[in-house]
Amino acid sequence: DMPKPGAYIDTITKDAGGNRVTMMEANYGVGEIVMDGSAFSHGIKDFGRAAWAIAFFDLEAENPRWTVQGPVPSPMPQTPQAAEQVAMAVATQLANATWTGFSDCMAVVKTCQQNMARQLDGRAMHAGIRKFAMAQVGWPLLGEVQHVRAHATAAAIEIMNDTDARN
Repeated sequence: DMPKPGAYIDTITKDAGGNRVTMMEANYGVGEIVMDGSAFSHGIKDFGRAAWAIAFFDLEAENPRWTVQGPVPSPMPQTPQAAEQVAMAVATQLANATWTGFSDCMAVVKTCQQNMARQLDGRAMHAGIRKFAMAQVGWPLLGEVQHVRAHATAAAIEIMNDTDARN
C-alpha cells in the first residue's frame, strides 16, 4: 500500500551552504522570493503527490540565502496548481520584511493582482489557500508577484538578462 500524503506541511529548510536548519533559525529579511510547485501524476489518483519549494534571495545575492521545500498537505488536491499556491502561502508565512515574488505560474501572479474579495471567493479553486496566505505576517509586506518563464536553462536566463539590460 502506498501511504497517503501527510495532513500537515513538513518542511526542509536549508541555508546558503546547503546545511539543514529549522525554519525558526532563518531570518528571511528584505529581498526576492522565487516560488515553484510540481506534482507527480499517477494513473491511480491516490498515488499522485505534489510538492513546492521557495528560495529567498538578498537583493544583491546571486545564490539563495535560504531554501524551503515541502509537500502539499493531503486535504488539498495533489496538483501542480495547488503546489504553486501553497508555495505562495508559505512564502507569506515566512517573510518578515518587504519582498517581491517570482512565479512561473500565471494563476498565482494573476490571483495576487486581484482584490481581496475576488481572491477569497468561495467558487475560486484555491480560495482556502489564499485565505491562509492573507492571514500571515508576510502578506502585507508583499510588493508584487512577477511572472517568469518556466524551465529556463542558465544560458537562456543569461540571454534574458542581457536583453533586459539593453532595453
